[in-house]
Amino acid sequence: MIYIKRKLKLFFKERNNFNKKFSQNKRKFSFREKTSNFFVYKEIFNIIKDAQLKMIKIFKDYENCFLNFVDKKYEKELYELEKDFNEIIGNKEDFKISQEFFIDSKKQIKCKINLIIDEIENEFTKYLLV
Repeated sequence: MIYIKRKLKLFFKERNNFNKKFSQNKRKFSFREKTSNFFVYKEIFNIIKDAQLKMIKIFKDYENCFLNFVDKKYEKELYELEKDFNEIIGNKEDFKISQEFFIDSKKQIKCKINLIIDEIENEFTKYLLV
């Protein structure tokens, strides 16, 4: 009986030591794992932040391209309109009215483009990772 008690005591002692070592190793492993995960996630967030900033820059470039495109198209159309008025109608007042309409519509289109790009930029900056 004493022999069995000693064996049980020794068994529980060994099991207790094993549990302590296992928990210490688990803590060490989890700390190493947490630090490596931290650096990986930090790197991922930096990549995402850079991508978001590049997207904002791209939208600004698109805004400039759209505005330049609108300017060029309207200059061409205004030239064609002036040429048509001079050849066909010859009335300068009608041309000025149509020219004002062209300029107003160009301004409206530019404003809409600016609003759309600004809304997109605001959405990106609202969810920008800091």
